[in-house]
Amino acid sequence: MPIRADNATCLEWKNGSRIDVGTSHRGGTLQILHVSEMGKIAAEAPTRSREIRTGAFGTVHAGQIVFVESTAAGAAGDFFDLVQEADAVRRLGRPLSPHEFKLIFLPWQLRQQYRAGPATVLITKELADYFADLEHNHGIRLDAEQRAWYAVTQKKIGPDSMLKEYPSYPEEAFKVSIEGAYFKPQMTKAREERRIGKVPVDPSRPVNTFWDIGKSDNTAIWFHQSKGQMHHLLDYYENNGEGVEHYARILREKAAERGWTYDKHYGPHDLDNSHWLLPGSERVQDVARNLGIHFFVVRAFTTSRIP
Repeated sequence: MPIRADNATCLEWKNGSRIDVGTSHRGGTLQILHVSEMGKIAAEAPTRSREIRTGAFGTVHAGQIVFVESTAAGAAGDFFDLVQEADAVRRLGRPLSPHEFKLIFLPWQLRQQYRAGPATVLITKELADYFADLEHNHGIRLDAEQRAWYAVTQKKIGPDSMLKEYPSYPEEAFKVSIEGAYFKPQMTKAREERRIGKVPVDPSRPVNTFWDIGKSDNTAIWFHQSKGQMHHLLDYYENNGEGVEHYARILREKAAERGWTYDKHYGPHDLDNSHWLLPGSERVQDVARNLGIHFFVVRAFTTSRIP
C-alpha cells in the first residue's frame, strides 16, 4: 500500500490507515493504543501519566485494544494502580469486562538465553535462601544454569536493580520501590516546584560528598555544593563489587574533568564495618586517607523512651 505521510510523529497510508506517536491523544478515535514505559512516566511526570489514563485511554472504544507495558518504577502511581487492579481481577478468576486490563507478566526465567555455566559461579547463602523461597512459596523451580545466570547478573547490576529489571513474580517487581515510596510526596513536590534539573556549579566553592556504603547492595555517592542557604546536588555515582580505590579514582576523575576541589567527605557511621575487603587489619578510613579521602563519619542517632 502506497504511503501518504512518513515523519517523526505519523506514518499514514493512502487508504487512510495511520500510526501516530505522541504524548496525548485526547479527542482522537483509536483502534489500538500502545503506551510504553508508563511506570517511568508515572514516577517522573505524574501529570502526564494522569493525562494518558484520563485522556488517551478514553479514545479507544470498547472492543478495541490498549497495551500498557513498562518496567516497574515505584510502588505507587498510575501504572502501579493498573497492575494492582488487573491482578485483583486475575486472583478473583472472574471474566474481564470490556474496560478492564488483563495482567500479562513475563518473568525472566521463561527466556532460555538467561543461563550461565554453574561450575565457576558462587551461590551465596542469601541467594540460596531466595531460590528456596521461590520454589516453596511461589512454585518457581530454577535449574543450576538459571541460578548461575541470576547470581552473575545480580553481581553486575545489584540486588535492587535485579528485582526491578528481572522480577521472578509480579509482586517482586515493586519490592525495590517500597522504601522509596515513603518519600514519594516529597519527590512529587520537588518535581512540581521544578527543583529537579540542572543547577549551576560555582567554581569558587568546594564540593562535598555523601557516601552510603553498600553491603548487599550498591555503594552510592552524592556530590553536593552549598550556595548560601541552598543545597545543590551536582552529581551522583553508584557501583558495586568495588573497593575504596575504585571510588577514589572516580573522585579524582570528576575533579580533573570539572575543575572541582573537595572539602568534606561524609561517611556512614558503620564505615569501618563496610563490605570493602582490606588486607590485614587496615581500616577503611586509613586506606581512604592515603588515597586523599578524609572521611568525616556521621554518627548514628538513637532515641529512647522513658517508661
